[in-house]
Amino acid sequence: MDGRSFAIGLGLAALLAGCSSGGPAAVPASPTGQANQASSSLYPAGSSAAKHILASVSSSSLRRPQGVSYGGHPYDDGGWSQLVLPVLQSCGNGAYSNNCANWVLPTTINRLGALGPGAPPVLDFCSAAATYPQAAFGNSATAISPLAPATFSLTYTGTQPLPIVTWVTAPWVASLTGSFTPTSATASNITITPLLTTTAGRGWLLFFTWSWPADIFIVPYQVNEIQLAASSSPVGLPSGGSAPLDAFDCLQRGIGAFAIGTGFAFSPPPSSPGGWGPPGWGWGPQPSLTTSSSGPEMQATVYATGGPPLGWIFLGDDRGATTLTTVAPATPSPAPTPTATASPAPTPSPSPTPGR
Repeated sequence: MDGRSFAIGLGLAALLAGCSSGGPAAVPASPTGQANQASSSLYPAGSSAAKHILASVSSSSLRRPQGVSYGGHPYDDGGWSQLVLPVLQSCGNGAYSNNCANWVLPTTINRLGALGPGAPPVLDFCSAAATYPQAAFGNSATAISPLAPATFSLTYTGTQPLPIVTWVTAPWVASLTGSFTPTSATASNITITPLLTTTAGRGWLLFFTWSWPADIFIVPYQVNEIQLAASSSPVGLPSGGSAPLDAFDCLQRGIGAFAIGTGFAFSPPPSSPGGWGPPGWGWGPQPSLTTSSSGPEMQATVYATGGPPLGWIFLGDDRGATTLTTVAPATPSPAPTPTATASPAPTPSPSPTPGR
């Protein structure tokens, strides 16, 4: 890996630990769970949990973009890095909580048919969802919803006192209605409405109990993002082989991809002895760490180039849509267990007849 790739790799590691995204600052929710866009108060009155969790959220109406840029596009974390949170665990499908067992989704999410009762929501909106090339790509890595409201239910079953606060980061990307009332532990019509049409953005829905320490449930949402095929999330590379990178841009833009890591590239290893070397050393062409599509469908090939493949591929377009996928060694298919075939029992010979 050259110096630029190494620097970007370090930047990505820092980025994944949390970087602020650009755009107007989120406005805190009221105790009823409805976003109060006119409120000048940073925290819902009296909520010690809100004061703790939102302690680093700026009250300014504008926020400068921060973080690392890849290929000219900042990777947006949806305001994640501004929150002061306890240790969280993954609840599956992108949702997080300090205790997943305390939160229950009793209903199927509208239009996200792949997610049934009890499955955490991944709210993935796409203005061109109807044209996702399933015939060529297979299923998308996450279920895609059209650019229209999505509704789901959420119930809190823990022991922390009510009410439950709802906070929406990046409210310029999506708005939320129908959340928890002050006396209810169940919200049956949580409706999130995507707001962006010609650009892309992402954010988080936070649900947390009133007092600190609090129980917390976090749901990601993203609007007009680049959708990965399930076969490309992650990209599993066999030793000395290749794997497809299939992605679709919901804004119908061309996609650029950048390899960040070691042991893989978008060009095959050289067949001649000597391998790759620094430019001008006469060791042949360099591995390609970038590729792009001419339209909204990317069908590229990722090649193993020696050594265990390990890292990420960053994808972005010129309207701010971004996504990441990991690259790792392919998991070999388990060998079939041989089935023992019993030998047939020998047929006994007939006993000789006496006197013969």
